[in-house]
Amino acid sequence: DGARERRRFRDRLVRGFDPVHGTRANAYDRALRERNKLLADQICDDAWLSGLEEQMAEHGVALAAARREMLARLRGALAAAAEGAFPRAEVAIEGMLEAALETEPAVDVEDRFRKLLKDMRARDAGAGRALDGPHRSDLLVRHMGKDREARQCSTGEQKALLIGIVLANARLMAAMGRPPVLLLDEVAA
Repeated sequence: DGARERRRFRDRLVRGFDPVHGTRANAYDRALRERNKLLADQICDDAWLSGLEEQMAEHGVALAAARREMLARLRGALAAAAEGAFPRAEVAIEGMLEAALETEPAVDVEDRFRKLLKDMRARDAGAGRALDGPHRSDLLVRHMGKDREARQCSTGEQKALLIGIVLANARLMAAMGRPPVLLLDEVAA
């Protein structure tokens, strides 16, 4: 599927480890929609926009940090998985905030993101949407056995990679004392 569906999938995995993640995502989305509307309506109230951008920066960096933490756990589970029916996957996140958090403290990333949002108001107004933020990040998956990006794999290989990721996530949750119930309907189809 597209980047939006991959983000939704990734965020469902994050909510398994961080139940507050959904609340943060909703707060970020609400502030994003309100900012987009103000910009579209050409309402240039600096205090109002700054307040929304503050919320976006705070919640956006928290979202990116939670995603990075979950991905680190998932990478470990995928690496530890025995070779079996499902191919090994390597997972990564492509995103501005996620990349910045690798080298900078969250408070600095938050400040830079807030400033970027303010500086890019005219550009975002012209585009009709915010062009930067965690709502633009993407989940990247690589088929380790074939050393190929998942998007270059066959549909069957993509499904097998997805099942392997879901099973690795289930093993992680079980290790945390919260074993999930998986309903797999015609998974081989």
